[in-house]
Parts: sequence; structure tokens; C-alpha cells
Amino acid sequence: MKKREIRRAAALVLACLLTAGCGASSPAAETASREEESEESASAGTGEAGEAETDKEAASAEETPSEAGTLPETPAEEENPSEDADAERDSLLVYEAVISQYREAEEKDFYRNEEGYVEPDLSGPYVSDLMILHTQYHRSSEDFPADDLVIGYALADINRDGTPEMFVGAGPDLDQMVIYSVFTNDGTDPSPLMEVSYFGERTNVRVLEDGRMIEWGSGGAALSVICFYSLPAGGLEAQRDRTYIMEDGECYTEDEDYNRTPVSEEEWEEAFRLYTEAPGLPLDWVPMAVCRADS
Repeated sequence: MKKREIRRAAALVLACLLTAGCGASSPAAETASREEESEESASAGTGEAGEAETDKEAASAEETPSEAGTLPETPAEEENPSEDADAERDSLLVYEAVISQYREAEEKDFYRNEEGYVEPDLSGPYVSDLMILHTQYHRSSEDFPADDLVIGYALADINRDGTPEMFVGAGPDLDQMVIYSVFTNDGTDPSPLMEVSYFGERTNVRVLEDGRMIEWGSGGAALSVICFYSLPAGGLEAQRDRTYIMEDGECYTEDEDYNRTPVSEEEWEEAFRLYTEAPGLPLDWVPMAVCRADS
């Protein structure tokens, strides 16, 4: 009995060894394998989900505006060279009245009389009397050599309403022009934005890139004035937007009724800085008359 049990146990051991040699897996190995597969599957799923979540976060980050610019940029206005050229041509036909009066002044030697003095009152209504007066100082003499005075015009649509304004200026050359008058037009006649002879000596004007005009004037060592002007769309006269005054060391703003309100010196200095340093509107000057210094 005992021998039969020994033989049976040996047979079982042999069977187990033969089975293991054939590569059959144990339940523990199968369980471990299943756990590994489950972990790999879970890991793969977690990886895919993580990648998807990362992509989602990246897309969300791209859609979120940065602090530097939370609003979309306003698209630049499209320019139409053909329309601009048509507007300039039509306006030049109107401004020809201004050009012709300056050319007439040149032909008449800027209204200089026999005694050598100019008579501004003889000039046309679109000609700056102050500019005619300044031609007096551009005549060479034995004691005072002078430069030619070039008189020109430039066109620029400062209020972007489709009608170019006309700037009339003078200087020793086209790179050193001083503005004397500014015109717009109603399609028929030139219209001065201010008095024709307003600028050019103790009152000067600059045009900024945004179309605003800044006037600086002096009434002597104790008085300086800075005015900001704009031209409404379709308007024929400049509109005074703000005025700064420094008189006897005190700074003010002044309203349209000439009432003054004290302001800080820093505010005055900022207005003056804009007049002297702010980028100006480029003007392409075209000559229309010349006062010869040796004439």
C-alpha cells in the first residue's frame, strides 16, 4: 500500500515536470501576467488621457488672451490709391485759385514798389500778407546777404474725410518750410481754416500724425500760448480743442469764453513737449513761387 502511494506521487511529480517543460503557465503567473497587462493598459489609457488633457490645456491657453492685449487688434483702414488720386486731382482744381494768386505775386515781384518796399494789400485774398512782408527780408544787399524764399504747397487729408487740405508755406528750401496758411474746400472754393495771414512769425503751427494741429504763439517774454486744433469731418473751419497759457510764470487752460483755470507746470510742459517733440505729419511740398534774393 505504501509502495503504491510512493509510485503515484512520483508519477505526479513527473507529470508536473513534463507539463512545466511544455511552457504551461501557473495560475500565479497568469494572474501576474493579467495584472501586468491591466497595469500596462491602465498606464496606456492614462498616458492617452494625459496627452489629450495636455493638448486640451494647450488649446485652451492659445484661446485665452494674454494680459498684454486682451482685445483683438483693430484692422488698419484700407487705402485706395485710385480714390486718393481722384480726391487730390479734384481738390487741386479748387486750390488752383490759391496757386495762381501766388504766381501772380511772383510775377509782380511780390508787390515791391519803386522805393523797394512791398505792399501786401495789393495781393489776392488767398495770399498771406505776412508772407509778402517777409519777402522784404529776402533781398540781398551789400550789408545783408539773403537766401531765396521758396513758396510751396502740400496736400494732406488731416481729418480723413476724403478732402485733402492745402498747406501753404515758405522757407529757404522745401526741407525747411514754415506753414503760413491752411485751406480746405467745399468742392467749389478754397476755405481758410483760420485767417490767411495767421501763421508764420510769432505764431507757428505743427501738424501731428493724427491730424491735430498745434499752434505755439508768443506775446513777449512773459506770455506763451499753445492751442490744439482739429478739423471736423466735412468742416470748413478749425475747431479749437484746448488752450494752454503761461503768463508771468503761472500756467492755465483757457476755454472758448477766455475763462482761465490754473493747471500745473507739468501739464504745461507736456503740452509744450507735444509741440516740440511729437511726430509730425509728413508733408510733400511742391514749389509754386520763388522770391529771388538777388532780384
